[in-house]
Amino acid sequence: MKTIKGILIGLMLCFTANSYGQVYSTVNSASKNAINSKESLAEVEGEAYLNKDFQKAFVRFANSQTSLYEIKYDQVADEVVVKGDKEQELAFNETVLEFKFQDSKRVFRNGFSPEGKSTERSFYEVLFDGKVKYLKKIHKSIIEAKGYNTVTRKILEDVKYYIVLADSKLQPVKNNEKSILAVLAKPELSAYVKTNKLNLKNDEDVAKLLAYNDSL
Repeated sequence: MKTIKGILIGLMLCFTANSYGQVYSTVNSASKNAINSKESLAEVEGEAYLNKDFQKAFVRFANSQTSLYEIKYDQVADEVVVKGDKEQELAFNETVLEFKFQDSKRVFRNGFSPEGKSTERSFYEVLFDGKVKYLKKIHKSIIEAKGYNTVTRKILEDVKYYIVLADSKLQPVKNNEKSILAVLAKPELSAYVKTNKLNLKNDEDVAKLLAYNDSL
């Protein structure tokens, strides 16, 4: 019995070691594509990242692999960077399709139809993920403000919302009742909003409306 138990423990240790080895090799190989976001944006006013510090997130790649990493989301470059062994910012060597933060559960995904400034590689925060999806996109760009003998570089933020219907096309909406109900185009939804006193400027209330819409 002890011998069998010892074999099982040994196999578990080998599996764990191999799993960590795969994760490390993925991160380590990304060093060829190191980026210097901190240095390049040192003189810019404003925050380029969704979060200043690295946070744990489940990252899903185009090869269907999903692994837990410490990442930051650069909203100027619209790219995910991973924490290296020396706490440097590294680029993944695989295409990232989605990432979900472990603590906040916030989900960001790409692969939607191009719209405005966005491409299929652009990430959107998924606020509701049902038959109809509700997305939020924060575009960040660097502008130059010229003064007397000075040039100040600032980060400009532009927030947009979208409804994604069955045809997978992005429908731009404003986060208000009139705009959202016009895209959904179902009379019974207006009554649901009034009965339940929903405020469609609130993301959680929009999610409640869309959950009801899925049930129809």
